[in-house]
Amino acid sequence: MMLPVLAAFALVAQTPDQITSQLRTGKLDWQAVAKNLRASDPGQEGPCSNNIKPCYVERVELAQPAHQVILVVFDEHDRQAYLSFMQARLTGVYFAAARTRRPGYRIDNGFLRVPSLGVRGSDWNSEPEAWLELGNAPFRPVLSINRTARENANGFGITTDIMSHAEPVNGNEIQQRVHIEMSLLGHLLGSRTYWATYVRTRAGDPFQLRSVSLDRQGKVTVSRTEFQMLTEISVDEVPGRQKRLVKLVATQLRALAQREPDLRDTIAEIVARQK
Repeated sequence: MMLPVLAAFALVAQTPDQITSQLRTGKLDWQAVAKNLRASDPGQEGPCSNNIKPCYVERVELAQPAHQVILVVFDEHDRQAYLSFMQARLTGVYFAAARTRRPGYRIDNGFLRVPSLGVRGSDWNSEPEAWLELGNAPFRPVLSINRTARENANGFGITTDIMSHAEPVNGNEIQQRVHIEMSLLGHLLGSRTYWATYVRTRAGDPFQLRSVSLDRQGKVTVSRTEFQMLTEISVDEVPGRQKRLVKLVATQLRALAQREPDLRDTIAEIVARQK
């Protein structure tokens, strides 16, 4: 029996071609991969386990950083894994659930951007995007943001739709544009667009939210706490969230009550609940 230390060494010493061969035959031990590389839990089994067909493996060879190869693995059950190799040695792995059978990853300015599933249900839906550092830094997310999200609170509060787009300014600064639309029973009440800036001091560190504003130049600032409260999607109630939303669209709610008499009682109840 191979000793644990030797087994770990044998695992990380395998080349992309050797790993691909094991994936094709369903013989890769995902639990060992996750444990030895201190990766996220792959669940009971990773993608392409137990000789599941079809098994898809995409190989991405990067010119910058030099000598890095990413294997993108996914199967018909929407399971995904991203394996990082430096100098032909396995150095990291990241597991993600998928919304579709083909992952929509991007490589941008030294980051691997991986979409995955967040909160899902009849009243909540979110699609986070994890940003993983490429190069010599540990292969792990340094930022996670929602690309799209929805909280459907019709009849109980304000429904919110969140759409965002983020781009790196440089290796240590990322700017995100977040557009939030608020509605009630299919009636659009209003919208807000925020500009958020995330920064860090050095490569490998996680990004932190530094500032939020209502204009790209950063002149009309918003508190980070308020921004996070408005953009967080959770099955648990976020304290003060609905109260803040009702306040943002108070004028539009009054106008809707005038236009739609059938909604007056519902609107009055929502407003009264948040006082």
